[in-house]
Amino acid sequence: MRFFLAFALCSCISCFGQLRHEMGKLAEGAIPFPEADYVKAFHIKSFKGNYSTKAAGDIIRPTLRACYFEFDREGKLTREYHCAYGDTVWCSYGYTGGNQIEKVRISDKYGGQILYYTFGKWGRILSSELRTFSGVLTDKFEFELDSTCRKSFEKFVYTDLEAGLYKKEFLNALGKVYKDELIYTDKMGRIVHTESQTMNGTSRSSTDFSFDDFGSVKNATHVSENTVRNILRTEYVYDQGGKLLSERHYVSGTYESEKQFVYNSDTHLPDAIIWRQEESNFLTILDFSEVLFY
Repeated sequence: MRFFLAFALCSCISCFGQLRHEMGKLAEGAIPFPEADYVKAFHIKSFKGNYSTKAAGDIIRPTLRACYFEFDREGKLTREYHCAYGDTVWCSYGYTGGNQIEKVRISDKYGGQILYYTFGKWGRILSSELRTFSGVLTDKFEFELDSTCRKSFEKFVYTDLEAGLYKKEFLNALGKVYKDELIYTDKMGRIVHTESQTMNGTSRSSTDFSFDDFGSVKNATHVSENTVRNILRTEYVYDQGGKLLSERHYVSGTYESEKQFVYNSDTHLPDAIIWRQEESNFLTILDFSEVLFY
């Protein structure tokens, strides 16, 4: 169980990478490191980050949590690790010729897992497979797992219905459809609305995206309906140059939290990311340091 909790924490970047192929490019800075073009242009090889916290009325207190990001010469993220609570979570990424994430390796002291993706027309994901292993791995970044370690497998089938609308079907390992999704796009091919439901009718959801005049995502609203109805909205704020300054999170209309991005005035690289909880005014601060270049 501990391993899969660690995976949930670590997989945000890989999930974001997959999301980009589904909904189009988000704004520069939407992930906690610059876009690949920027990393490549400035020959950035790696940088580290350290976490600290601050409660209301208290001083900033360093923690033992830390992270590390490494890039190839094309600016793509290839490796990262996160240290926390006496363990380290290691992640590495493999790419297709079209720069899509096709393999994600994740490991900690309890074992490892690999996520595989295949792609088809328009960069759409055709399948995903999860393989897991419990035990000690000699190489935390470059291990391999054979098909006997398969934990789950999904296929995705797409049907173009009309201009700006297509359907995505989710098939389980037995080849049965368990969920479908309608996806609406604008004239630029960006996803603006989705509607999904499970075939047994127990779960429904929808997502809406709006964009600013520069093509960056301005708002993303997700509505899920299971036993209760939840509305999650994220508002993105940018500077005049298009760098992301903050993400503001709302739950059912109530402002809950904010993620702020602080940039170096000379290099325009992220200096820090600050998470703030509205109710408690508790801050979590990630300071970036030790930037290395090719």
